[in-house]
Amino acid sequence: MRSGNFAGLAAITDPLAAAPFPGNQIPSARLNPVTKRIGDMYPLPTTAGTGAAGTGVNLTENVPLSEYVNRYSARGDHMLTNKDQIYGTIMIAHLGPNPSNGSLSTFGA
Repeated sequence: MRSGNFAGLAAITDPLAAAPFPGNQIPSARLNPVTKRIGDMYPLPTTAGTGAAGTGVNLTENVPLSEYVNRYSARGDHMLTNKDQIYGTIMIAHLGPNPSNGSLSTFGA
């Protein structure tokens, strides 16, 4: 698809001719060079896609998980007078790439 080949998908219509591109292939001369360079920044698929023509879920990555998820919080309250109060809260967290406490968390394991 990066080269304009959309075989196996619904017909791509040429906006200049108001007809489908032959073979569902957009000619390379008609591809925008800026769009092509932006597309080249995206990773290539690593697996066969789950949808038509390899589309759908077709990229998997192993992202390292932080073994520990550290969270700290503190709050202080003080009553200055019957009419005046002051409080403060501070929260610090080192979450890593996976901050959830779900099944992927290894904290305390």
